[in-house]
Amino acid sequence: MQSYTVQVHLYGSVAVVTLCATQTRPGGAACLERLARVLAGIGPGVASLVLDLDCAPYPAPADALAEVDRWAAGRSITVVALAPAHRPTGTHQPGPPALRVLPAGSAPGDVPAPPESDAAPLRRLRRLLGTRVLVHRAAGIRRARHQAHPCS
Repeated sequence: MQSYTVQVHLYGSVAVVTLCATQTRPGGAACLERLARVLAGIGPGVASLVLDLDCAPYPAPADALAEVDRWAAGRSITVVALAPAHRPTGTHQPGPPALRVLPAGSAPGDVPAPPESDAAPLRRLRRLLGTRVLVHRAAGIRRARHQAHPCS
């Protein structure tokens, strides 16, 4: 089972949760419990989450990703994942930040969409712009951490 440590850093309304691969701690349920505790400790002032998987076990633990998805959906928080782009040679380099989940209730097939109101297009535009800003913030966080990643 893959083992990882979990760290959280707050940057205003953005929480950065970092998974770092480790060989020294037990994996499996213990790692997932630590992740759940970290997520539960993130306060209500957080509007978005950057999930830093640059140094996580590869492939990223599916149970950890599912836990983050459940937590974010329950709070209607947008998540952007930073994950390396692995090459067939076994090397990796940072991949582009990717939107990880949609807010609760907006996943396809969840609930029939309510009728469009005059404000709906404006809300969608704000959501799209907010998501783009978060993706750019995630890229900036990655660049800032380049020489001093918390897993190092």
